[in-house]
Amino acid sequence: MENKKVIRFERDADYYFAKYMKAIERGSLLDALTYIRSAIAKDPEDYSMQFCMAEIYTEMNMFEESSIIIYDLMSKGFLENGDCLYCLGCNFIGLNEPERAKDFFEKYLDIFPNGE
Repeated sequence: MENKKVIRFERDADYYFAKYMKAIERGSLLDALTYIRSAIAKDPEDYSMQFCMAEIYTEMNMFEESSIIIYDLMSKGFLENGDCLYCLGCNFIGLNEPERAKDFFEKYLDIFPNGE
């Protein structure tokens, strides 16, 4: 009987993030979601990856799920270039709540007058 050894080949968060980026380029949101979840599992403290997941949810019209992630990121002090405020505005447009969307877009523009 032959003695075989199994060698683990662990992938890090960067590996899964690169796969996520390729899936986004292909327009494959389901694959992108799978890869970003794997990346987050490897590095749960990387808030930018969590924001990427929120963006995918927005693209998939899963506005509530996206907003939950964004509110959590904001509670942790994550406001990367105002993207959280802008994304919440987009989510509320998707939820057909234009007044709430307007509030977030105005907050975004107060902080970033030259923003999108």
